[in-house]
Amino acid sequence: MANRRALLALTAGEGTAALVIWLFVLLATAASQDAVRTLEIPPRLSVWVPHDAEPGYPVGRLARPASVSPHCEGARLFSLHPGTGEVTTRRNLAGHKDKSVPLSVSWADDSDDKSHEHILYISIVDREKLPRFSSDFHVGRVGENHPPGTEVGGLGSLWVRPPAMGTHVPTYSLTYQLISDSSVPFALRHHDTPNGEVVEVYTTETLDRETQAEYDMIVTASLDYGNQNSDAEVWAWGWNCVARALIHINVADDNDNPPVFTKEQYVVKTVAPKQRKSVVQVRAVDPDSGRNATVVYSLNPQVPGFKIVPKTGQIWITDAAQFGTQDTHHLVVHARDSGIPPRVSQPASVTVQVVESDVEIANISTEKSRSKRRALPNIQVSMAENAEVSSPILDVNNQPSDPVNDQFTIIYPEPSRRRVTIDGTTGVIRVGKMLDREEQEWENITVEIVNPYRQTNRVNVNIQLTDQNDNSPQWTMAPVPYQAVVPVNAPRGTLVYQLTAEDKDLGENAEFQFFLESAGDGRFELDTSTGEVTTSGLPFTANQEYVIRARARDTGGNESPQAVVSIIAGNRPPQFMQQTYDVTVPEETHDQYPVVQVEAMSFRGSRISYSLKSSMDMFAINRLNGQITLHRGIDYETEQRQYTLAVEALETGVNPMSSIVQVRVTVADINDCTPEFANPIYSQRDVVENIPSTQAILQVSAGDCDSDENQRITYSVDDDRFRITSDGTIYPTSQLDYEVPNNMYEFLVRAVDHGTPVLTGSATVRVRMANINDESPVFSQTTYTTFVAEDAEPGGLVATVHATDMDGDGITYAITGGNDGTFVIDAKDGIIR
Repeated sequence: MANRRALLALTAGEGTAALVIWLFVLLATAASQDAVRTLEIPPRLSVWVPHDAEPGYPVGRLARPASVSPHCEGARLFSLHPGTGEVTTRRNLAGHKDKSVPLSVSWADDSDDKSHEHILYISIVDREKLPRFSSDFHVGRVGENHPPGTEVGGLGSLWVRPPAMGTHVPTYSLTYQLISDSSVPFALRHHDTPNGEVVEVYTTETLDRETQAEYDMIVTASLDYGNQNSDAEVWAWGWNCVARALIHINVADDNDNPPVFTKEQYVVKTVAPKQRKSVVQVRAVDPDSGRNATVVYSLNPQVPGFKIVPKTGQIWITDAAQFGTQDTHHLVVHARDSGIPPRVSQPASVTVQVVESDVEIANISTEKSRSKRRALPNIQVSMAENAEVSSPILDVNNQPSDPVNDQFTIIYPEPSRRRVTIDGTTGVIRVGKMLDREEQEWENITVEIVNPYRQTNRVNVNIQLTDQNDNSPQWTMAPVPYQAVVPVNAPRGTLVYQLTAEDKDLGENAEFQFFLESAGDGRFELDTSTGEVTTSGLPFTANQEYVIRARARDTGGNESPQAVVSIIAGNRPPQFMQQTYDVTVPEETHDQYPVVQVEAMSFRGSRISYSLKSSMDMFAINRLNGQITLHRGIDYETEQRQYTLAVEALETGVNPMSSIVQVRVTVADINDCTPEFANPIYSQRDVVENIPSTQAILQVSAGDCDSDENQRITYSVDDDRFRITSDGTIYPTSQLDYEVPNNMYEFLVRAVDHGTPVLTGSATVRVRMANINDESPVFSQTTYTTFVAEDAEPGGLVATVHATDMDGDGITYAITGGNDGTFVIDAKDGIIR
């Protein structure tokens, strides 16, 4: 006898899921059928790249140099450096999200002299689904000479957000790695926080800024599944790497180096001078930076007839009468830096020989020429300030025998702080921005030189800007406006006013003289060297105002602004040191908080008494010294935010005179108000499952009683299935489902202000779902197999099928095909007879 086989098509519900049942009818001995097994293929382990990565994004580095097949799909999206094995993105990847792109690479194996090809898979994944660092670029700072284990500061935001990759990702843990072109004295440690894992970078050895001032590296976070794949052996780094952050670390300077003179002995010959002249310039170098490297020179002991300019080291003969021919003078020069505490150099000796004529005078004070760059990694050069942009300064490639294909790059300081440029192929350093010595006297750069064999050398170039007479004298008198008094019967030569000024240039360029443009009807005279204004001897009229106008002019003809001095013959009211006082006081300050101290001077030398003319019980003033204080604390949110005070300065004695000055006090807000939602719980009912992502569910609102940035609020939600806009409107980000627990989504919404410290308020959002018939019934088995004897009686039980519906709808059963009337099914219970 033969077996017969019937195929029945069943449906459960109305227009929903279909199920195919193979029904074997036993005609003789039961026949057996092998069980069918479905194998789920796990996702391929690979290198992960976020979909919004910009061109040049570091994907990873292969363990060996390789080349990529130009015909493979990945060659359009990724680049492979044949020398280093670096893999980077070639273009934007947004259009390839959720794809795994093959990259075909090949390399030669020296052991068998064959070319090996390998297909690598790079997965382009939605960044929101990946763990990620809070930023792609971080800048840190750590001091030199600190012990190993010191944490790098400024990287507090280096934390890794947990992933949202779904259930298809196997159980994993994150591992972290520091990637750098060379060994770096740093390591990583991490710990968990409510926001994710915080990664800390710390030192593994004591750093020396003068050896290396900056470090660049990449911190990677990789998934660790506890297993391996052959692809992993191909990558030096990048395997299962899901997050990357570029780290730049600056080493902060300690004042740990004293200045060092470039020469221990200076010998100079000069003709006996008829007037003062510069004879030699000494130079000391401090390898520290900033104030720690700013050198000040001094002569110790002092030698009559000689002066040294503290800032430049120029030594001048200032008194020609001290010198005769054939004299020899010995000077001892010291250099100290401007650090705290300062460090002092070993002394340098200067010998000045005075000769009769200038025949073969040898000024040997200049430093001997430097050896070639590879022997000495420090070069010093001088250049005049205000040189035109693109003017050449120095050729770093000073060895004619050097290969022409060396590459030159400025690696310090960062581009935003550079004032010079370098030609990458010739090594010529040029002016990149206008150079101003008064703004910054030294331009210190580090040049990296790389030859074709990737051997690297670094050269420190210190460019000193020499002074040009490009600054005018500026007045330094106070207070403003300039005022004075003169006795009516003052004799000639009475000092009335002292003019003072300064010029930011150096040496002779900083020398200036005063002159009068208007002498107050001839009643005043001016000492052009000292700036003293004195009476000329002409008579004065009591209580009349006289005005003089003066300027200062340097040796290059640069003139100061005009100074106008008002002089009254007799007495005048006291003058405050400022015309108005503006001060800001933070709220919540304590009683007796010092607000500001006003000061006035009496032209007749009387003592001054201060008082508040405006009646405000919030402020008080010390009558003797003008110190204004608070009587009590101020609250920004509940009281006025600006106060205007009138302060009187009154002379003591007979016929006192007084003046009044205005003091404006502004109350500054501090971030003392936490954002507060209008409701602690927001609820929205009957939200349908198929609500589109562009349709709003509800809107929340929070307020902050602070001001400005302290008041500005940013909203966030802690459920990835929802998003919130800047106005508090909540939208779904994915398909919602009625069949969640309690048919409801519940999550927190947060309002974070932008003050310091950051304050956060929260509320609960409940979204109650409305059911729609969007779930098809599902049979408990995909195939039901049963056996029926050929002589079975009508109504005998054949099988029972069962289906469920996640919507909770009622289910009816029917046979839809393969039945010639032999079988019937109970529409309610699913029993086949």
